[in-house]
Amino acid sequence: RRVHGGGMFLLHVDDFLYAGTKLFHDRIIKSITEKFIAGRFGDRSLKYVGLNIVQEQNFISLDQCDYIDNLEKVIIPPGGNSCLLSPTLTSRLKSAIGQISWTANQTRPDLSFDVLELSMVSNHGTNGHLNKLNKMINKLKDEHVSMKFPALGNPSNFKLLLYTDASHGNLPDGVSSGEGFIIFLVGENNKCSTLTWGSKKIKRVVKSTLAAEGLAFIDGLDEAHFIATLISDVCGIKVPIVGRIDSRNLHTSIHSTTAVNEKRLRIDLHLLKK
Repeated sequence: RRVHGGGMFLLHVDDFLYAGTKLFHDRIIKSITEKFIAGRFGDRSLKYVGLNIVQEQNFISLDQCDYIDNLEKVIIPPGGNSCLLSPTLTSRLKSAIGQISWTANQTRPDLSFDVLELSMVSNHGTNGHLNKLNKMINKLKDEHVSMKFPALGNPSNFKLLLYTDASHGNLPDGVSSGEGFIIFLVGENNKCSTLTWGSKKIKRVVKSTLAAEGLAFIDGLDEAHFIATLISDVCGIKVPIVGRIDSRNLHTSIHSTTAVNEKRLRIDLHLLKK
């Protein structure tokens, strides 16, 4: 950073993305492009691994409108919603779920749980699942969403804000529980950028909503600590983590000296107390 003026270089297979000072560009990027021929360059408005990236004066926007426009709905065969799909349509369902999952993981957190539900039934899909899939594709095409990342000011004021939630036994198999999280990087004047999010099945079957909420919070904190470590390695700063939950029972259990009745959960909650 001191020698070359500061910059960052990201590589995904044979696509690279960089940002930095003019000195970084002249000394580092030019050397790389002289040795490795680049087929195409983009500046301020570019496409990177299927993402449309636009740099404005005070923010950077990110969308997948071009990728979404190419998504195709699946033709639903005759029969009711409970009719099982043929092997060919099952394969088509799995492929489409994968395409939507890419979008949900990159720019559409609002579809994360829907993708989780469909992925759990993809091996025994029905006409009803194809109908839900097509509705998701319609939603993607009808709602043009662009994520914005504003200038956050002095990095010394940064903090990570984590939200987690969970539900007991809410997934399609009737026994598994789902969890979700979202993490923001917050800067000056409470401006924030969405860093990551996710919705997934809790690793083990739990006995209560308290257990589901506790395990979700633990997983969310693990993700937040990982991001804080990355920021520390790259920027050389320590970023505090603030966690938010909507479960009064979990909040009480964390701060109480009385152990919960579920013995296995005691070990998990002890991690949070530390």
